[in-house]
Amino acid sequence: MTHKCLTNSATSSLSYGAFGLYATLLQRLGKPNLAKKYLKLQQRIKNGLLNYFAGNVSGYDTFHYHKGLEVIRAWNCLPAYMGIKEKSKESLRAILEKLWKNGGCI
Repeated sequence: MTHKCLTNSATSSLSYGAFGLYATLLQRLGKPNLAKKYLKLQQRIKNGLLNYFAGNVSGYDTFHYHKGLEVIRAWNCLPAYMGIKEKSKESLRAILEKLWKNGGCI
């Protein structure tokens, strides 16, 4: 995946999750070859996320929302929510330490 295709980590994470769910649906519909196509696209998105958006954000090894943004926000968890395990512990730690107050995110 070229970096020109990556808008931000949130959109890319949602696309990653959607392609995985679509591949599951295609498998259940008996279309394994088409499912493989979408799993390959999903992997390309994951590689793009890890190569382009992963980095140090405010002292945490997590994802930038867009290249150069150095602020921790709740969207830092979207890759983890979509099943991308790399960086998930640090992303969740960043949320807990920076945003979690009185039982919710600020």
